[in-house]
Amino acid sequence: ENNEENVKLRPKTRLSHYITRNSYLIGVLERLCIRLSDHVWVVVQDRSFSLPQYILNKGKISIVCNTPSLDELDSENNNYAKDKQKFTLIYIGRFTGGIGPVDLILRSLPYVIEKDTDIKFLIGGVEIDREQIEALIKEFGIQDYVELRGIIEPENVPAWLRLGDVGIIPYEVNSYTNSTVSNKLFHYMAAGLPVLSTDMKPTRRIIEEVQCGKIIPLGSSYRDIAEIILQLKNSPQELMLMGKRAKIAVREKYNWKIDFSEALASMKKLLFSKGV
Repeated sequence: ENNEENVKLRPKTRLSHYITRNSYLIGVLERLCIRLSDHVWVVVQDRSFSLPQYILNKGKISIVCNTPSLDELDSENNNYAKDKQKFTLIYIGRFTGGIGPVDLILRSLPYVIEKDTDIKFLIGGVEIDREQIEALIKEFGIQDYVELRGIIEPENVPAWLRLGDVGIIPYEVNSYTNSTVSNKLFHYMAAGLPVLSTDMKPTRRIIEEVQCGKIIPLGSSYRDIAEIILQLKNSPQELMLMGKRAKIAVREKYNWKIDFSEALASMKKLLFSKGV
């Protein structure tokens, strides 16, 4: 992961954070670890672009992505009843303060409701500031269209995601998100969900490769985002095909069986090269 860029996004609320969240120190430590390592794993190819050239020249790098188990594709857990009437946007994730990435969708939702009220935004995850989220929901008058579910236990995530029609990845586009990929992308895909994401380079590359979703262009207004949501809602046949393509891509490429094989192969190569 690109921790040097990641810590730049973290608030410094404690004195210790000026050390533990100091991007310069983290960058020095990461580069030292890379120099001393015999092999480096990165989560996406895009991360390798910022690594020292000698690492790439020596072939000391493998891509080991944060993909899901194939069990998610065939999960028979059906503990949740889907609302057949409401077109459901779904988000799962950890909030690191405030309302995090869901702010973008919450502010776009009123423009969707202007044209179509058969919609719901379902949010699951660790909510650090539930009051702030609820205040914004009340401010926009969208209480009837947003549901907060709190923590979803890991074993229940595949079934819970099937309550949705579209999985949302609305993170800010920056130097960190352009060098990593959220594991929720692959969980959405495994659940057969089309994906609506902001324009983060690695995420866009995978969505466009698989043809399993839509990208929110940089600079889009809340009304623009609402129009994209409505286009998805009004394209049921395309949504179905996106979901099918997503599941096929997980089964054939984006799963932990394949990524673990890559990790294991690199470890075996290191062991053999050292005569262990």
